[in-house]
Amino acid sequence: RFTLKRFLHKYCCTKLGPSKISVDLYKNPLSELPKNQIISLIENNSVFDFRMTDLLTMWKKALEHSDGLFAEPMMLKNPYTGKVIGKHNLYNIYFALLESSFNIPPLLSYFFLLEFDIGEFYTIHYSMLHDIAIHNYYKGATDEEKFLDIIEMLNTYGDKDISRHPSEYCCGRKKRIIKNLDYLLLHYYYAEYSQNNKLKQMHHNKMMSGLNKCLVLRDPENFLFLV
Repeated sequence: RFTLKRFLHKYCCTKLGPSKISVDLYKNPLSELPKNQIISLIENNSVFDFRMTDLLTMWKKALEHSDGLFAEPMMLKNPYTGKVIGKHNLYNIYFALLESSFNIPPLLSYFFLLEFDIGEFYTIHYSMLHDIAIHNYYKGATDEEKFLDIIEMLNTYGDKDISRHPSEYCCGRKKRIIKNLDYLLLHYYYAEYSQNNKLKQMHHNKMMSGLNKCLVLRDPENFLFLV
């Protein structure tokens, strides 16, 4: 049965013809790469050649996808068509990665164990995915968002009397405040939003320790600054 399937697979590949993809997603020629780093997939009656590291990066990014503080894992898509890659090819990719020397991220292994069911994956690993969303939010936050969150953090856990509205601070002063307290923001986000109680408490302690070391001062006009 396996031999017959193998024969049919090769026959279909012959009928479809060779892949028209000659470079990886970074425009490097596939012909210059070792064969064990390339995988051919049949999708939508066409053959696509991929560099396995490209698929690995895209797949990890899809599973870690989030919108703001909300985790929204996605299925792997074919970058050339925008369509979701079939489950049978997800198995082909995963087994090819297992046979390679590449490290498989834990998320991909968890997804494999759930037979690539994205709904079940989201439900069972919600807490972990939510923590990833928190980290993504921190990395993508603008200076203005960071400044507003720092003011909120100080109002909640630090200085209780921030009388000036955040919009009244000049750009230079905002940057100084962000520079001094940016390293505490990730702890603040986890302390406020994580669903993992142990992780939440750990980051809360680190945030409070950092805030206790900060000296919060004001100028004669009662504007906040930090040293």
